[in-house]
Amino acid sequence: MIIRPIIRSLGIWSMAIYVVVGLGPVHADDTLSINEFMADNDGNIEDPDEPGAYEDWIELYNSGPTAFDLGGTFLTDDLAEPTKWQIPAGVTIAAGGHLLFWADDDEDQGNTHTNFKLGAGGEEIGFYDADGSTEIDSIVFGEQSVDVSYGRCPDGGDDWSFHTVPTPGVENSCDGTSLTFIPAAGLAAGAGGSFWVTDVDLVNAGTGIMTYEFWWLPRGEDNSQPLVSDTYTLNPNTSMRYANILDEVFGLDPADSPFGAIAVSSGSSSAMSMARIFNQAGAKQAGTFGQALPGVAAGDLIIQGETRRIIFMSEDDDFRANLGCQNGTAGDITISFEGFNNAGVSLEVGTVDLAAYSNNQVNRVLRLHEPVNGFVDVWSDTPGAAFFCYGSIIDNETGDPTSILPQ
Repeated sequence: MIIRPIIRSLGIWSMAIYVVVGLGPVHADDTLSINEFMADNDGNIEDPDEPGAYEDWIELYNSGPTAFDLGGTFLTDDLAEPTKWQIPAGVTIAAGGHLLFWADDDEDQGNTHTNFKLGAGGEEIGFYDADGSTEIDSIVFGEQSVDVSYGRCPDGGDDWSFHTVPTPGVENSCDGTSLTFIPAAGLAAGAGGSFWVTDVDLVNAGTGIMTYEFWWLPRGEDNSQPLVSDTYTLNPNTSMRYANILDEVFGLDPADSPFGAIAVSSGSSSAMSMARIFNQAGAKQAGTFGQALPGVAAGDLIIQGETRRIIFMSEDDDFRANLGCQNGTAGDITISFEGFNNAGVSLEVGTVDLAAYSNNQVNRVLRLHEPVNGFVDVWSDTPGAAFFCYGSIIDNETGDPTSILPQ
């Protein structure tokens, strides 16, 4: 993995880098963190100091065995202004405890009311030591949904996820709705006489019954309101295969040439999924098993400030190389890519603009430089970005595809 310099902000569905603090110098083994927040509270939890008001909120968590006096530390919604709001003296967080702050721009209401609000369209939260410059924790986040919080799983852990059942002031529920992205699916004719069909295998690796649904995410479209399947259940330690899922589950017509991606929305973090996208028999020449693509959980998406490399990209008479990308957020993002030959010489630079939960494919990404063997780097500078890209190598004779996952 190659890391670009922007590593503090870690995306809409991922972890925030953090260290924690008492009231002296911070140490990496300390225990305070931003644990959960809601930037669009319409009816989730009422402000106890203002009946009928539903304000943004930020939850801090103390994972340690000792209570902390937070007085003198700072919260901010602008990392360039770390001392925007100082937590008043006497505000403490219990050992193993959660403490809620109301981001309502109304600090006269009490010691846990800040002088700023959170932006549902995406912004920043910073938590700073009493010296006004030492960062305890921060997160840069993208667009948020109404009455859905964003929090760590488990409390104080590395992974972040959306919570359709928010838990302000208590332990985060890590069995809430989670999204897993299968970044390619098709039921349509492709290049070279191929015809693509998609099967999906789903496994419940947990110990309880799993409830789930599928989302159809058409290529190149704003998928903020996706086509959603019926709701299904799956017993623990069992699997279900959906053959030709775009027809059988979504009823899509091959005449419409549907290409895109699928999301699995599940009430369990134990869902495992994989798609087989294959060249159907009866096309120009039937391929083999096809292109296997594993489902990508929210915590495994590529995030802002992180660069991944896709190797084994070839463009010649025998093979062609495509680049596919999936947006894992509810906001617009721009993904950048750069192609290199095997000597590390830059050949191609470009971008892929994706709306909410959208996906797209750059066909023959190195075509202007064939014959060539090389690799492609992908990254995003969009605040709060979380996405996935992969390589798809196609055999020009059989139409048979192979997936190249990012490293």
